[in-house]
Amino acid sequence: MDPKNLREVQDAGWQIASVKQDACFVKCPSRGCGMMARIREGANIPQRIRPADVGEVRLEKYSDIRDTLRARRKDLRLTSAEVEEVAGFTFGHIAKAEQDNPHRFITLNTLIDWANTLGYRVALVPDTLPAVTLRAISDTRGIEEQRGRHPKFRTDGRDKDRRA
Repeated sequence: MDPKNLREVQDAGWQIASVKQDACFVKCPSRGCGMMARIREGANIPQRIRPADVGEVRLEKYSDIRDTLRARRKDLRLTSAEVEEVAGFTFGHIAKAEQDNPHRFITLNTLIDWANTLGYRVALVPDTLPAVTLRAISDTRGIEEQRGRHPKFRTDGRDKDRRA
């Protein structure tokens, strides 16, 4: 399937679930909606009705996350030491994480605990695939069967090294 068609499917509001040579299978990205559809290449793409914004914040870099959590802590009028105590972190951990140091990162588990402590839920939300990923999907549909037989490209969970 052509990447242009895949982009149009995403632009219409659908999440791509899988892609075959001549069609893609899409699903509604809304939570709790189980609707799925098959859209053939070149067919009319129905527009999905998008729900109202639910107050999610799009964060694209670590600094965005850090700045958001620091602002939330300040809005709640908590000190970094108070957040550390509630979250069960060692003294100074949050203070160091909040510094604008491009070389200091915390673990994902710490980030999730920090966010939860400040009343945020960390979630991965389906979004549009970038153009480079759409191109890779489009370019590999013709070799999909061969890929399934080669251990390097297995997608069925049986890609473990069998030499052990």
